[in-house]
Amino acid sequence: MPKLATQTTKKGSSKLTGYLMGIITLGLIGYILFVPKSSTTPRVTPAPTDTGATIEARAIKATSQAFPTNTTAPTFEATVTNEETFYYTIAQANVRRCPQTTCDIDTQLNGGIEVLVITQVDGDTVSGSNKWYQTTLGYIHSSLISDSPPIAVATQPTNFSTNNSQQSAPPPTTAPISPVIGASCNGATACTQMTSCEQAYACLQAGDSGLDRDGDGVPCESICPGG
Repeated sequence: MPKLATQTTKKGSSKLTGYLMGIITLGLIGYILFVPKSSTTPRVTPAPTDTGATIEARAIKATSQAFPTNTTAPTFEATVTNEETFYYTIAQANVRRCPQTTCDIDTQLNGGIEVLVITQVDGDTVSGSNKWYQTTLGYIHSSLISDSPPIAVATQPTNFSTNNSQQSAPPPTTAPISPVIGASCNGATACTQMTSCEQAYACLQAGDSGLDRDGDGVPCESICPGG
């Protein structure tokens, strides 16, 4: 009897263990079949959004790299005067836009024109000098202007008459006709009676001073030239 009871107990224990194992197995199968597996989705980092300012900055940077700007400008050594200095053109002078002979000519000045000098600069060499003057009109080479005013040229004054404002003519230089030797007055006493200038001179030499009214030695000036 005791041996039979021990065998019955072992059989019951085996059945219980089999039930438990079956329940665990069914649970595992159900878990595998019906419980969804968790899927891991990769995290995506959003790309940075370009603003208008960022795009403009990139465009400016790209343009500056593609087309570099030459910021080096030609410079000229200048001597600045503290006060206004007036110079005068010596001859016809070209006024240029820069102190170089290849620069455009803005205007031309005749000799003796007064110009206001601002600075003195170095430029192209002309007539052995590279000194130029920057004036209020433009650049003029130093060989064309001077700080001395032009010398006025003296001119012969012109005399004008007060009556008709016309230039007075000099008196004629025709020499009076000398009397002809051997001419005779033939008794004439007036210029209207004279038949020639020689006769008038003969009468004047004979003592008829009335024939020379202005006393210039020429008688009867209507028929004798030079009176």
